[in-house]
Amino acid sequence: MRLWAPLCVVTFLSLSAWTVNTPNISRLVRHASNGDIDAEFALGLAYETGNGVSQDYAEAARWYHKAADAGSGPAQTNLGNLYAQGKGVARDDAFAVKYYLRAAVQGYPSAQTDIGYMYFYGRGGLPRDYAEAARWFKKGAHQRAARAQLNLATLYLLGLGVPRDPGIAAKLYLSAARQGNAAAQATIAWMYEHGIGVRRDLAQAVQWNQTAAQRGDARALNNLAYLYEYGLGVPEDLAEAVNLYQQSAALGLPEAQRNLAILYAQGKGVTKENAEALRRYAMPQGTDTAPTTATANRSGEFAMDPWITMGDTGTTALDVH
Repeated sequence: MRLWAPLCVVTFLSLSAWTVNTPNISRLVRHASNGDIDAEFALGLAYETGNGVSQDYAEAARWYHKAADAGSGPAQTNLGNLYAQGKGVARDDAFAVKYYLRAAVQGYPSAQTDIGYMYFYGRGGLPRDYAEAARWFKKGAHQRAARAQLNLATLYLLGLGVPRDPGIAAKLYLSAARQGNAAAQATIAWMYEHGIGVRRDLAQAVQWNQTAAQRGDARALNNLAYLYEYGLGVPEDLAEAVNLYQQSAALGLPEAQRNLAILYAQGKGVTKENAEALRRYAMPQGTDTAPTTATANRSGEFAMDPWITMGDTGTTALDVH
């Protein structure tokens, strides 16, 4: 199971006066210097994202600290992210947990999700505890936070900390997918393709893979390519399959690179003009030859590591609806 940390961009409503597209930095500095907590957070955000000022994580952390220590949940969450990522401050998971917890107990779903993540991996001095991870993910999921729903769905899919229930997992993935979460979109597509937790529906598999692929999700691109290669839910189109495999392979997905290798070996969807370029994509790292049909994996499965995600630094605010 691997970390995949997508960027969460959600508007924190009470800060709308400060978190505008182009902040007035001099005004922010004036109000923040006078102890305005919301302005301190917004100034930290401006430095973190480089919006209106040169990006400076250390300066972002300084202003987040001021707001966080005064009780700002958004600042506590983003400061926790900086500590978890080691940006602008020395990486310190214990400090990340400290600030996540402060925001989580105030009811902020993004921080609740991040605490669940820390319990899942046993970071920051916390024990690895899937049941406790599920408890925190549930808090965020009940507020319709997409990342919390994604993570809780993964626990239900695998039966970690909760009873295994692919049906509940599918409902949670679908809810997160409808909010635009690409990982959830790719996963629910895989579930529709194979009839896991839902009735098998290749049209839905195609639709959700296309949606996630448009967001640059490498697994969705690979799986959509497979559907085109074999005409599952779409007309068979080897040229489009090659195109999609190439896009996925360029993003570094090993499954797509192997799938390209097989098409190259079989000469499917490949012309003499693009065979050499395809061969470069197809060769596994550290080798000078593509695998043969007999040795390469052609299962077309999602080959997924169900994602447990945490927040990236650079969030505009928290998952408040």
